Amino acid sequence: MIRTKEELSEVLYDKNANGPDPVYKVTGDVPNKNWVNVTIIEPGDFNGEFPKTYGHYNPENSPREKYKVVEGKGVLLLQKRDLSKVFLIEANPKDELIIPNSYGHSWSNVGDSRFVTYDNWSLEHTPEDYKLIKELHGMAYYVLKDGENIKTIPNPNYKNLPPIKKLTPEEFSKLRK
Repeated sequence: MIRTKEELSEVLYDKNANGPDPVYKVTGDVPNKNWVNVTIIEPGDFNGEFPKTYGHYNPENSPREKYKVVEGKGVLLLQKRDLSKVFLIEANPKDELIIPNSYGHSWSNVGDSRFVTYDNWSLEHTPEDYKLIKELHGMAYYVLKDGENIKTIPNPNYKNLPPIKKLTPEEFSKLRK
């Protein structure tokens, strides 16, 4: 699957911004047989917003999705389905994260080179997995450049957002238990 800038525009902070195209691809051509997919997000920006994946929720009774960062620098934005919690996790090569099914999630490439992850997701995503993200024009927060730093801007289509909490992968894994 290849996600173009046009397809991603419905969840961008600035829908008319120019940036890398295609933005990312997901393929089953994984060199490590312990994983099912590889996702490659291109570097660059969309008027200050980092290139990202569309964002989705996994079905409640599905196996948990696990990611391993292989190359580059990224952040994972997670939001609980009931919006009681929103996390931003900075991740680097060798970091592994398990996504609870009650969380929507999207990766952003915040580095100067491509960002690559492996994952174990073997089911097909359905339109329902993307529905809420599409209806609200993105995740709860947008992830943008702020000089050499990262800043988050609330998506105005969400109401009563909690403050975003920044965590390391290790801190997040302890919260899940």
